[in-house]
Amino acid sequence: MPLPALAAGRFWSNAMRELALHVLDVCENALRAGATRIDLTITEDTAADRLTIDIIDNGSGMDAEMSARARDPFFTTKHGRRIGLGLPLLEQAATATGGTVSVTPAPSGGTQVTATFGLAHPDRQPLGDLGGVVAMVLSGTSSLDIRLVYTYNGTVFVFDSGKLRNELDGLWVDHPAVVRFIRDRIRAGLDRRVIANP
Repeated sequence: MPLPALAAGRFWSNAMRELALHVLDVCENALRAGATRIDLTITEDTAADRLTIDIIDNGSGMDAEMSARARDPFFTTKHGRRIGLGLPLLEQAATATGGTVSVTPAPSGGTQVTATFGLAHPDRQPLGDLGGVVAMVLSGTSSLDIRLVYTYNGTVFVFDSGKLRNELDGLWVDHPAVVRFIRDRIRAGLDRRVIANP
């Protein structure tokens, strides 16, 4: 017997304790929409007390009505499911810190999801294992490129799987060594202790 929607919401909100898991959910939606490119921009600005996560894909996109309905927990495009909790849980996580979530058609024709959070707010979830999430998403398909731009107080780290793909000369992320390299490279790039003291 399926869980009632509210009980399911409590279960998943407890399961989604890292922002990286919300990023994973949005990336999975992009893949289902046929995306071949995801631009992921994360900005931490301590002076403004703001964390921004911006995800743009080139998938089939959403019209204005679907964009509005996407944040309704009782709306889903996934077959076999009666509820769609991904974006509502992201919105709950953002608003708990004084932030917002917007879902709009992207200029490229796909979808843009932007979430803002109070950076120092005690209810803000940790960023989590973004390196593991990006490596996992890339290892699931050979037709996707992800460009990650992470900015911490003006210092920028960039990971571009398209450039890496060109350098690998035929070897791709279904190879365990490449998955580990991507994961570890992003983890190191997001290490604020390294970024703050170049």
